[in-house]
Amino acid sequence: MVPPASVSVVPNGVDTEYYLPGDSSLAEPARLAFVGGMNWFPNKDAVQWFDEEIIVRTSELMPSTVLDVIGRHDGDMKLRHPDQIIMHGFVKDLREYLMRAAVVIVPIRVGGGTRLKVLEAMSMGKAMVSTTVGVEGIRAEHDKHLLIADTPEQFAQAVFRLQTDGALRDRLGRAARSLVTEHYQWDVIGQKLLDAYDTMPGVVKHA
Repeated sequence: MVPPASVSVVPNGVDTEYYLPGDSSLAEPARLAFVGGMNWFPNKDAVQWFDEEIIVRTSELMPSTVLDVIGRHDGDMKLRHPDQIIMHGFVKDLREYLMRAAVVIVPIRVGGGTRLKVLEAMSMGKAMVSTTVGVEGIRAEHDKHLLIADTPEQFAQAVFRLQTDGALRDRLGRAARSLVTEHYQWDVIGQKLLDAYDTMPGVVKHA
């Protein structure tokens, strides 16, 4: 609407000093984690899709697979696999659940915007499987920072690959942490915001 307008985009960020990598030996190979409240449709759709289409496939590969879902829910989720998908609701410290998970999943199929759940898990150096939609707007690359899968079959195979390959989990986790500290930690995005202010006419530049 305003072609000559000068537009600056400042990304979402994460507190990298709070979301620190922990002891990787605490991760349980069969345990997965998803973060998101069920009051937001994309999160609810993601869990339902995993429940209906994916967990059967992951269980064929690793029968003991369990998914921890952390975030608000009102108890009306009708899950096909309630013994394997545990709805925790709000928790005191999200980091404890992320630490226990070998793989963080982001099976989001709809919605827009960059997702803080992705940046928080990456900041903790967690291995991740996401759909393409789940990491839109984030500079994450397949097989470099995480694994991307868009069909139930691909998603299940990617999860199993990370469950059984500790070296791959570590490699992706380290790369994910480096990506976040380089581009998404608060000091970095704060400087981008200050730089954007400095380009505005009539604004006194920062020393």
